[in-house]
Amino acid sequence: MDFSSMPGPGAFLLVGGIVAAFFATALAAVLKLCGVLLLSWWWVLAPVPALLVVVVLIAGLCVLLG
Repeated sequence: MDFSSMPGPGAFLLVGGIVAAFFATALAAVLKLCGVLLLSWWWVLAPVPALLVVVVLIAGLCVLLG
């Protein structure tokens, strides 16, 4: 089998980061609806804060592993 056309680990980390940001946003919305989370709805529903944290983590992992 020829694995040269497969995407690199950075692509997998990026897709995993986007999926993790989606689940973090969904979890925050559920916690907000249950009354556990005291943040405003803007922070709960905005995927930007979670995605920003994930991008920083991915960049750090790429530096450490690369």
